[in-house]
Amino acid sequence: MTTKRFIPKSELLDWLRGSVRRRESVVLKVIADPHKEVITLRLSEGKLIHVDCEGRTPLETLLLLAECERVKFGYSSVRTSERRALMSAEGFLKWLDSAGENVEGVFGAEIGASHRASEEGRWSGALRGGSTRKGKAPLVAAVAVTTVLVVVFGLYLSTGFEAGDSVETRSAAASRNSSTTIDGVPAAVVPQSIVESTTWRAGRTYLLDGLVFVESGARLTIEPGVTVLGGPGSALIVTRDASLHARGTLVEPIVFTSAMAEGERASGDWGGVVLLGNAPTNRGQTNIEGIWSGDPRSVFGGTDPDSNCGLLEFVRIEFAGHELGQGNDLSGLTLGGCGSETIIRYVQVHRAHDDGVEIFGGTVGLKYVIVTQARDDAFDWDLGWTGRAQFLVVQQHPDVGDAGFEGDNRNDDPEAKPVSQPRIYNATLVGSRSPNRDQRAMVIRHGSGGEFRNFLIAGFPLEAVDLRGELTTQRISSRVLSFGSIAMYMIGADGRTFFREESGENDDDGGFDERHYFSRIAPDVALDVPPALGPNAWNLTEPDFAPVAAYVAAGSDSLPPENDEFWEGSENYYGAVRHGDEGNWTLGWTAYPEN
Repeated sequence: MTTKRFIPKSELLDWLRGSVRRRESVVLKVIADPHKEVITLRLSEGKLIHVDCEGRTPLETLLLLAECERVKFGYSSVRTSERRALMSAEGFLKWLDSAGENVEGVFGAEIGASHRASEEGRWSGALRGGSTRKGKAPLVAAVAVTTVLVVVFGLYLSTGFEAGDSVETRSAAASRNSSTTIDGVPAAVVPQSIVESTTWRAGRTYLLDGLVFVESGARLTIEPGVTVLGGPGSALIVTRDASLHARGTLVEPIVFTSAMAEGERASGDWGGVVLLGNAPTNRGQTNIEGIWSGDPRSVFGGTDPDSNCGLLEFVRIEFAGHELGQGNDLSGLTLGGCGSETIIRYVQVHRAHDDGVEIFGGTVGLKYVIVTQARDDAFDWDLGWTGRAQFLVVQQHPDVGDAGFEGDNRNDDPEAKPVSQPRIYNATLVGSRSPNRDQRAMVIRHGSGGEFRNFLIAGFPLEAVDLRGELTTQRISSRVLSFGSIAMYMIGADGRTFFREESGENDDDGGFDERHYFSRIAPDVALDVPPALGPNAWNLTEPDFAPVAAYVAAGSDSLPPENDEFWEGSENYYGAVRHGDEGNWTLGWTAYPEN
């Protein structure tokens, strides 16, 4: 716990309303102690806030939270026939008033499985209330209340558990595929802790309600055609020594998407997919971003470079990237300490709230991966990633988004080892062409190395490549960082300013001149080539990333390394997609919904 303080109830309500106005998703874990007239709120990033009830009972204070605009309550009544899957704050209060002394319900979802025990232990309990008049409600005084309030712009779905269920019985109920319906489609609510090997069956829909952990020793298999819906604040986290085997097909991809109705979905509706492993990082064992650091299941990193986190193939991840706090986000796909035995291929991340794919250390490889319209960077690496990647596509949105690639070694210790040094061949990076966005194709900084070959870069409104930090540029002379076989066009505000001038206060790399390096030194770099992509490369709903003509790299080092089965060694063309319909691997399994 990083924060302990009392705040007035009124300040809490103002804070919640402000979060709604900013369209932020805020998850609160609430314990009401009737003896102390205090409500303890556990924020999703692990902080504790103690709210003084100001002379009211905790139940009354809890109900006053309903005044906050767009608070939605999910609960179930004592009788199955009276279950409510969703109710607005106003509707909830009316129901509570009509139920009177007979009300007995459970709010939200079981939370003990999402956060390891702290000083409060594994929280469980039920809300049993009656009158909301000032003073002690008779039944409230007998029980501590555990609830989850989800403040979202949209829906929150009920778990459908009976009142009085313990943590253990709730997990058991969920493992029997307790279900709900979303837009009339049955969805199985999955348990928040998967402790044994489990299969999600083809053609079915599954709902993530909160953080779902695949625990050590378990394997989750997802069959082709499965749809996985993420509720607010949810994510699928595959812990170290567990694995995910999600193999879709070209015609039946596996889809992770928002639980919101089509037309109401937005980036950040849910958390995303997180794979954690035992491969080395330059911070040793550490905690993944976006999950409470006090939970040991958030730890990744180790000494096994081959660590196998599982397989993702023909998988789409949409509208993910939940923000738990400032600088504390989940990306669409997060890979922490995953090793070379992990397989990530034919994966699309669409409209992530933070980064599309974020890689923390490890040796994991990527192949045939497309990131479209992320709100931050498309691909982001840190903490000593030394993996390989081939056939990567980036498409930026004109209203949001930062860099196509953002590569770091380690921001607080750029010399840390192992040094980030991915080898990436065949990438197509498409900027938005928007004069209102400061988008770059690549930002390499904090001592990162890398090998970048056969790139096609177009449409970035600020510049093509920005190297930052003296140590980063020194990596070029030692060949830890290198570029070659790159074609660029339509860069900068005028379409021909490929690199911004850095002098005086704008010098962030010790006087290194990117323009001179890329135009005179880096092999086979072509600036201001004829347009290589058709106009549909910028179409947000039906893009086409195939070049309009064959662009073949001439440099001898444009071919990927030999004697390595990872690479498709004859692919010496610029970009991720070969000219012609037969080579367009992005067709058939991808999708680009607006909402």
